Amino acid sequence: MRRHWATTVPGIAIAVLLIAGALGRTPAAAGKADILWDHYGVPHIFAPDRESMFYAEGWAQMENQANLLLRLYGESRGRGAEYWGPSALELDRWVQLNGVPERAREWYDRRRRPSGSTSTSSPAASTTTARPILKR
Repeated sequence: MRRHWATTVPGIAIAVLLIAGALGRTPAAAGKADILWDHYGVPHIFAPDRESMFYAEGWAQMENQANLLLRLYGESRGRGAEYWGPSALELDRWVQLNGVPERAREWYDRRRRPSGSTSTSSPAASTTTARPILKR
């Protein structure tokens, strides 16, 4: 019984922090888009700009599939077994052995280069940024 609480409490704490963070701030894109749900449960998004459209798309995903998204966040970081028990241990081992979280962080940092850097907005236009990724 103790072991069950040891894995459930961190999951609940993460969910509470995510909800508290979402309630604490309102992004600039909030309220600009309209989401119409059809009778099949498919969201149809109407927005004046890209930022609003992507915000509404993320909101619709969390509305429809919050459990799945939170599970994928945990699994993609190699911590699924910590939150959901030993059934996710094999996937966690694979993720950690292949360095998926570190590689994702590295790729994300490469995409966030300042606008004055040598990288271009099109990955196809510059092969110098793609070569290190392809060598792995």
